[in-house]
Amino acid sequence: MSELSASAAAGEPAQEYFIKPKEVEASEAAEDQEFLQRELGDELSLYKRIDQELLRASPKFAESNAVHGAMCKAGHIPRYEVYEKTGTQEIAVVVHVGDRLCGHPGIVHGGIISTIFDNSFGWLYVATKQKPAFTANLNINYRKPVLANSTAIVRARITEIQGRKLFMSATWEAAGEVYAEATTLFISPKTEITPA
Repeated sequence: MSELSASAAAGEPAQEYFIKPKEVEASEAAEDQEFLQRELGDELSLYKRIDQELLRASPKFAESNAVHGAMCKAGHIPRYEVYEKTGTQEIAVVVHVGDRLCGHPGIVHGGIISTIFDNSFGWLYVATKQKPAFTANLNINYRKPVLANSTAIVRARITEIQGRKLFMSATWEAAGEVYAEATTLFISPKTEITPA
């Protein structure tokens, strides 16, 4: 939770997302670094965090987005950090899922996992500076139950680009185990879509 505010963690609006006492930030930064080192190992130095600047510049996006707005609170998804892997078409997302997103007791609902995969694919096309695109197809293979109150890495990569079609794949990992895998097809519209 290196950049989440106490108010966001308590369920208040996402516009307060980045304000925290310095001592809390320092403590969480150390925990974050340990987690990232454990999960990314020797590749850690290749990753750069990219979500903070965009979310700060686009508070309306953050507030209206399902992951960065409505679900960005304690018990839901209090941590969602996007890291771009330098020189590649890959990202790693650190995500913590709470205990209020369950299907079965203690197990995160599969629909939440699919939402996080879909959101991560969106960040991947942003990180790699692709044209705006929308999800046309999303396939998920659930390998193991994702437990409530757990933290994982979602690794996403572009596998192919064919004109307006962007093919991507991702894994949900923690402690060397794969919990779910996803593939997707995003398509850029022929004409620009302007939200109302």
